[in-house]
Amino acid sequence: MICPKCTKDINKNNFCEHCNMEVKLYKKIMNTSKYLYNKGLQQTKIRDLSGAIDYLKRCLKYDKTNIDARNLLGLIYFEIGEVVLALEQWIISKNYDSKDNIADFYIDEVQNNQHKLDRLNTAIKKYNQALNYINQNSADLAIIQLKKVVSLNPNFIKAHCVLALLYMRAEDLDKAKKSLLKVLAIDKNNYTALRYFESLSEHNDSNTFESEDVLLPQIDNKKPNKANKKSFSSDKFDYIYQGGYIFLGLAIGVLIMSFLVLPTRINSKNNVINELTEEKRAITNETSSTIKHLETQINSLEGDLTVTLEELEEYQQRSEYVKALEQLQRAIEIHLTGDRVATADAMYDVDSNALDTTVASRIYNSIREIAYPEAARQYYNRGYNDYQRGNLTSAVENLTKVLRYDIQDRFSGDALYFAGRSYQRLDQNQKAIEIFNQVIENYPGTTRATNAQYYRSLIPD
Repeated sequence: MICPKCTKDINKNNFCEHCNMEVKLYKKIMNTSKYLYNKGLQQTKIRDLSGAIDYLKRCLKYDKTNIDARNLLGLIYFEIGEVVLALEQWIISKNYDSKDNIADFYIDEVQNNQHKLDRLNTAIKKYNQALNYINQNSADLAIIQLKKVVSLNPNFIKAHCVLALLYMRAEDLDKAKKSLLKVLAIDKNNYTALRYFESLSEHNDSNTFESEDVLLPQIDNKKPNKANKKSFSSDKFDYIYQGGYIFLGLAIGVLIMSFLVLPTRINSKNNVINELTEEKRAITNETSSTIKHLETQINSLEGDLTVTLEELEEYQQRSEYVKALEQLQRAIEIHLTGDRVATADAMYDVDSNALDTTVASRIYNSIREIAYPEAARQYYNRGYNDYQRGNLTSAVENLTKVLRYDIQDRFSGDALYFAGRSYQRLDQNQKAIEIFNQVIENYPGTTRATNAQYYRSLIPD
């Protein structure tokens, strides 16, 4: 080991014989920095970029010359659209160690691509212009600018969050959710996006968003100095609370939950359970009656060897109807347990075309609308996690099921893209090309389509 003071070799007793320096504390500091870097790397692998940034910043406080940590922090900043912060970290890294430093490659990749650099610079200018519009109470113009920003820099998290907030104030909750989902796909624990989701839930009944609920970011073109770094929020969103109102609000919230919200929710759930139980009983009775009727028909047909083709076809249709009712009944029983994925799997086996009664079709469609979106979300998370861990066969299986259940088309684009990447990594190139073509055709102009086109070009003919 090298002494940090005189740069001479240190003996095994953690003591420098040249300058008489005790380096035990120094070693502990270096080990702490390495530990925090490893934690940051782990968070990056699971796309918790906010957590990774926190660990890496703490890591650099212990050892500002930790090149790996600084380069990784730059990559994360670049991933969330903060190009200036990314370049800052890579330049500092290069100044500490200019020999064989991968930061050189990162800087060249950004600066040598003039077209991309112009797009990023334009995105930053339009983002600042959007903030000016907001300060001038011109929300419509701000939304237009922010749409252009996220088209130029699709991973610019701050722009997505501000756009979501404007949609929330305009009471366009679907678009707000889409913007927030894009943020969470990039950084799954982004505090601002999660806070806005919480606001969406809290205001679901009133559908109104006041300016006091969540504060907008302020424009700051100046580089923060050392004196104000601690107060500089990573997402530039501040939340102002007054002490007295917090306790009063909590007390009122508890009373409302106790006397209004909870009883209403309990009664609502009980009504749903009772309704589904009655529907299950009606379907059971209808199934039993149908089976008995069919059994009677079968006994009658056994004595008649001249069964016509029309009678056989009708019998087949009735058999399919009974089978569909039995499958629907099983799906209802699973649905009552609350397992949405198992419910969706059971519903997928039901032949909806065979349910020729209004009651059965209505029940089928009702449960399908509840179970399918949640099943799509869970299968996408499973598939993406499998892809990240290298379990590619399992990833393909789970991501394919997303397409089966994603009736709202929230995850299909990403699911197709990662399925294509999984096939590519499995060397099933023909299947990968087919999937990539679907992404390019069905989701033109998106980042996934651009990436799909790039990876398809890498597959040899």
